[in-house]
Amino acid sequence: MHPDDAFDEFQDKVNADALHVWKARHRRNIFADAFEPLEDVTDVIPSGSLARRTQLDPIHDVDLIMVFDRAAHPDWGEDGDSAEAALRYARKRVRALLGDQSSLTRHVVGTTLLRNHVVKCFLDPRFLAEDKGFRGMFAVEVMPALREGSALLLPERRRHRWQKADPEWLISEVRRRQERWEYFVRMIRVIKFWTRHVDAGIKPLAVEVLALKCLPDLSAPGLSRSVALLRFFTAATVAVMLPITDPAGYCGEIQPDLKRTEVSDLLREAADIAAIAVAWEKQREYHKAICSWRMIFGPDFPMPPGGCPNLGGGGGPRGEGDPGPDPDNGDRGGPGPGPIDGGHSPDGGPDRPGGSGPSESDPDGSDRSGGGEEDGETPGHSNDEGVSRGRATPFVPPPPSPTRRPKDAPQG
Repeated sequence: MHPDDAFDEFQDKVNADALHVWKARHRRNIFADAFEPLEDVTDVIPSGSLARRTQLDPIHDVDLIMVFDRAAHPDWGEDGDSAEAALRYARKRVRALLGDQSSLTRHVVGTTLLRNHVVKCFLDPRFLAEDKGFRGMFAVEVMPALREGSALLLPERRRHRWQKADPEWLISEVRRRQERWEYFVRMIRVIKFWTRHVDAGIKPLAVEVLALKCLPDLSAPGLSRSVALLRFFTAATVAVMLPITDPAGYCGEIQPDLKRTEVSDLLREAADIAAIAVAWEKQREYHKAICSWRMIFGPDFPMPPGGCPNLGGGGGPRGEGDPGPDPDNGDRGGPGPGPIDGGHSPDGGPDRPGGSGPSESDPDGSDRSGGGEEDGETPGHSNDEGVSRGRATPFVPPPPSPTRRPKDAPQG
């Protein structure tokens, strides 16, 4: 098995289920189709990781920006109460268009909550009944906005002001990078998967911005995913020690409370192992290279034929008390700590008979679904997938022989 084949197989596990992605887009489009005909709506913009195609499972919420006509709302855009007024107006329109409980076709939304930048609209339970394995709730986050040149003005309710942002820039930049290298979006998903696996504590949006900075920005012939990941881990080890800011230049630091040293240490450990993996690959010791990548990404990364008996059993980065694989019975060398399907969801169900959904009396604290912009992310860039983490301590495999360091390996 070649490392490229292993990455192809791994990508199938990293990517969100195609049906889940389709349903998320369909649910988002229900809102877009309802708002587009309104006279005071000039544009409807899909946003978040689903729009950037960088989403992971579970997808707990999707993002949609409604750009309103400034002439129809002349009091919006000024500091003061207009930010909350815009959110309340958007919620009113959502309820009128999609919250009619007397209509089967228009009863899409159950509970709605005013958040800092968005109206969080929880879907009626009948939509969730379609997803047998889905845990939690699903919401469409509607953000009212005004056009301000090439950027947008977004309401910030808590500070009674409007914040300039440009979520469209990030969408277009990710698209541009994908056109230059066919694996760019896929590698962002892989990196986001890794941050969950090692419980790095870094927000998905911050991961994406870090990837924009540290993944190679080129379409060099033969650029492998192995070398690209090595370069990412090596560059990000240093880059994460500086503030990760809104790449459009408007909203400042994305995650001020990030534990930079801890994340840098995790990146450095991954870079060390990645350097070993690339060295093994250059020597055509492909099974050893795959085992090294398995040390980084855990048991979801494919096991090569014959297993990884000399690299900690191949059961994941832990490397402690692992008896090693038994190829005869398909043992993967111990379960190892891996991603746990434990996406956060609001307490209870939506507002319905016999259930206790998100409370209107606690609009700022009742929902924890999706790890979105309410957790300190840049307005307009919130993430569509929930948070699901496992903790792993990387185990460094023995260095390859000869010991000459490959040119892409980290120095020092």
